[in-house]
Amino acid sequence: MAQRISGGVGYQRQSLRYLRPVARAPRAGAILLIDDCPAILTLLITLLGEIEGYPVRAAHCAGAGIHTAPHDPPALILLDLRLSGESSAESVRLLRACAGWAASPLIISSGHQQIAALARELNADGYLAKPFDLDAVSALARRYVLPAAAPAASARVGTPPTSEMFANPSVTMDTWGGRDIVQP
Repeated sequence: MAQRISGGVGYQRQSLRYLRPVARAPRAGAILLIDDCPAILTLLITLLGEIEGYPVRAAHCAGAGIHTAPHDPPALILLDLRLSGESSAESVRLLRACAGWAASPLIISSGHQQIAALARELNADGYLAKPFDLDAVSALARRYVLPAAAPAASARVGTPPTSEMFANPSVTMDTWGGRDIVQP
């Protein structure tokens, strides 16, 4: 769905674009969400994990994302382009350098007006423009990932992500709703 962008001369842009054709069928595995905004992580964990039934891991930076499961490459990586204290190029380099992760589709998300050019420059598989359409996020997941059975409500442990979790530089991994997230 096209979204209207304000400022200067108005124009239309797609919220989701793929830069490469998908060479394989959706695969089993988790969706790795990397964003430094707790509200966005909570929204995406709820949508993709709780509603859509995909296994989801989430982190506030690329390094923490890798530590969610370093030997289990994600089926899809959704990376915020503008992480606090991390360059986008360095984030992509870290993720691609991890053994087995280079084949994981990498979709960058940003509100930057030049997101298409930045996605090409970073050799991403596609981009998701912010503010994004939730249907586009669901379509993205369906394109790359096989859904898993949703965990029972009794499987919830830990707490949902909060801003305090992302303010603390020393984080560990814990589980919320059956999904790995960063926690202090």
